[in-house]
This record gives sequence, structure tokens and C-alpha cells, in this order.
Amino acid sequence: MRWGIDQMDDREVKISVVVAVYNTEKWLDKCIESLLNQTKCFSEIVLVDDGSTDDSLTICEKFQGLYPEIKVFHQPNGKQGKARNSGIAHISSEYLLFVDSDDLLEPDTVEILSNVLSRKRYDAVYFEARVFGQEELMRTYNFKSSEYNRQLSMGIIEGTGRDFFSQCYPRSYFSSACMAVYRTELIKSAGISFPEGVFYEDNYFTFVFMQEAELVCCIPDILYGRRIREESTMTSRITAEKVQDLCNVVLLTYQYIHLRKEQIEDSTGAVAQYICDLCYFAWGKYAQYRENTGESDHVSLEKVKLVLKSYFKLSRELNNDFGKWSLSCIVTEQRILLLVEKTDKEYFTNDTEIIQRKEEIHQFMCKKYRAMLIKLPLDDSGFKIAIYGTGGHTEGLLRAYSSLIGSIRANLCFFESEIMTDEQKEYHGFPVKSYHEIDETYTLVIISSYIYQQEMKNNMLSVNKKCKLLCFYDGILRRDIFSGVDNLL
Repeated sequence: MRWGIDQMDDREVKISVVVAVYNTEKWLDKCIESLLNQTKCFSEIVLVDDGSTDDSLTICEKFQGLYPEIKVFHQPNGKQGKARNSGIAHISSEYLLFVDSDDLLEPDTVEILSNVLSRKRYDAVYFEARVFGQEELMRTYNFKSSEYNRQLSMGIIEGTGRDFFSQCYPRSYFSSACMAVYRTELIKSAGISFPEGVFYEDNYFTFVFMQEAELVCCIPDILYGRRIREESTMTSRITAEKVQDLCNVVLLTYQYIHLRKEQIEDSTGAVAQYICDLCYFAWGKYAQYRENTGESDHVSLEKVKLVLKSYFKLSRELNNDFGKWSLSCIVTEQRILLLVEKTDKEYFTNDTEIIQRKEEIHQFMCKKYRAMLIKLPLDDSGFKIAIYGTGGHTEGLLRAYSSLIGSIRANLCFFESEIMTDEQKEYHGFPVKSYHEIDETYTLVIISSYIYQQEMKNNMLSVNKKCKLLCFYDGILRRDIFSGVDNLL
């Protein structure tokens, strides 16, 4: 069932689309055709050519001559953010959405969104997407067709944009600006715009819009098709320019949060995790650039250093008490500091703030690990317990338990989803079984995976609805806390 189509219209809603176009002549025809071949028409189709050097502008003008709803604008290359801002300025309809010029929309997109918006004046309606493209590229970059599907872990929700962010970040959060329809007036009145002249412009826009929106909705319909291709923003190699652009976007986001820190309610810890992740993302990109090129770009290094210091300052402003941080936030910061140490040893060892921060973070991290692990009944021989999973997450869990608590005395086995070969039927000296072998004698099943937690829970409940499950990531933990734990402890 297409969620919006089966609903009754209460009012007429007009939706427009903005397409930033840059050197996509190979795919542009298909993109524009998907906008024209809608079961309900767009009010306006705004194509902004961002200084293309191929035939993209010619293609845009060809369609403009055939369809009166198409408007074409041309500007010198200023990257996608500037093109989208220019497009927003030319929109007169109540709602708008963004489409990348190599992607596609499903034919009933406008109809579904119009029906949803006809009943309530949402600031945004978020929807799902799929990825498509060359199979070899999909495998290389580990993309799945459901890569952009929030509904794998969330139901239909309605609330403020801040509530939506808190519920979906990070597992079901996507920075792409193309996975929602937005109320035009909110964008203009709140001054929400894309950073110009940089890559990663979506990261800023998507977060800021969620913080400003008072009423949003998320529906399960897959309406957007994202093409995976060579030399796109997602698949092209990391450059010094991209590192610097990412740092600029992160710093802009930090500035926004700083200015709004009195209004931000972060009871779930989502914003704290987000600012931590942004810093880790920036340093990770710089480390990747150095690894790929063997070079140390001075401008990029100074930018990531500024991100780190800005992160320290902002995290102190929001909550300077490490004892109140979630373990996943503390683990992420520890990973940041280890990355800084690995990438620039001299900077790491000569900066007193970093050294002090690392010592404090490590102390609180070990304390929180102990508090969590000591609750696991793994030291009681009277308990029969299964740990579901034998991957890196479980390896880290066992090492952390051994290091901080002690030896395992419980009657333990491991569950796996696949049928085990003879060589795989033992792990750390304990038997490995199929999860189908669960019975009433098991005291507890520990779900040991960040990525596959929901799938594992569903598997267990499908064979035994009464089994007691322990899941690490049902609460405020928003990142994997066990994989690679050796380096942390």
C-alpha cells in the first residue's frame, strides 16, 4: 500500500522541485522525465545549471521549450549548495523538494506527498529511498537497495523536527536533503540555506531544518531513487579540498548549535552524539586523505585541529560532566583522540588539553564499561546464557569483560543465524549453535551486534517469544561500543 494514496484530500497542495545540474548529461534526460511523468504534476520544475561544461544546459533548455512548468537558470559554478539556494529563491509554491540531476523519482511521488500534506500543514514529510546503479559499484561500496530506508527500524512517526532527530539519529538518520518535501515558507522565514561553495552541504541543511521544524511526519513510502555511479560525491576519491569543505560545514554546524544551545533539549543525547560524530567524521576523512596520498596537507590539518578544539568547547558548553555522558559518546571521543594520535603524534603529545582530555575520558569510559558489564550474569555458574553473534562486536565484548570484570563462569554458548560448519561450532572454547536451538532452559540471550541488533531480535522472537533478551542499543547508546575495544582500553 502506498501510504498517501489511500487517504482523502482535504485541500489542494502545490509542490515544486529544485534540481541542481552539473555535468550530468548521461543521466539528465531520465531524471527530468521522472519529474514530468508524475501521476500528479509538479507546480514548477526549477533546473539550475551550475556552470556545466558538457551538454547539460542544452538538455535543460530543450525540455524548457517543451514544457511550460520547467524554468531554467544558469550560473557560474558555485557547487550544489549555491545552485539549490538559487532554485529556492525562484520557488513560489507552498512546498518544494530537491532532486539530484542523476537520480530519479517514483511516478506517484507528488500524488502521495500532496495527499499527506492535504490533511495537515507539516513543515516536512520525510520518505524513504532506494539505491540503484552498477552492481559492481554497489558491491564495491557495500550499498544495499534498502540503504536509505528508515523504516527498517522505525515506524510512522509525527512530531517536531527535534523529536524526529532524537528518534532517528544515527541509525535511521540520513543527511541527504532529497529524502523529504519541505514547506517553502519555513525555509525562507527561518533563513535556512545550504552552505555555498563546498561539498557536504546537505549535512548542514538537513540538521538545521530538523531543529527549526515544529511539525514533521515520516512515511514508509520509497519515493526516491539514488544512483550509485563513478565520480559522484559519494564514490569519488577524498581530496584536500573535500577535507577542508567538510571541516567548514562541521564548524558551521557547531556555530549553529552554539547559538541555539539554550533552546536545544538533548535529553536523549542525540545532539551530543551528533557533534561528537561530526568531529570523528572530519578527522577520519583527513586520515583517509593522508593514507591515500601519503601527504600531509597543512591547510587541511589546521582545519581538523580547529574542528577538534571547537568540539571540545561546544561539548563543554552543552554538558561538561563526563559522568553524565552516554558510553557511546565517550567511546566515540576516545576513538577521535586515538585517531588524532595516530595521524599527528607531535600535535597530540604537545597539546596539554588533549592529554588531559584523554586521561579523563579514559577514566570515565572504563567506569561506565564496568557498570554495564557487571550487570551481565556471566560470572554465575547457575545461569545458562547465549550470546547471539560471533563477530567483532562479540570479540570486543568478551575482551572488555575479561579485562574489567574477570572470567566467565556461566553455562555459555553462542548463537548464529547461519548453519555452522564443523570448524565454526566452537568459539573461545564455547559451543556455537543455531538460534533455532533456543529453549526454556536459557536464562538470557545477549544480542551482540550494533548493525544487526533488530534482525537478531526478530529472529529470536520468531522462534521463542518468551525468551529474555538483552540488547545494548535499545536505550541511549547510539554507536557501536564494543568493536575494536582493544584499542580503547
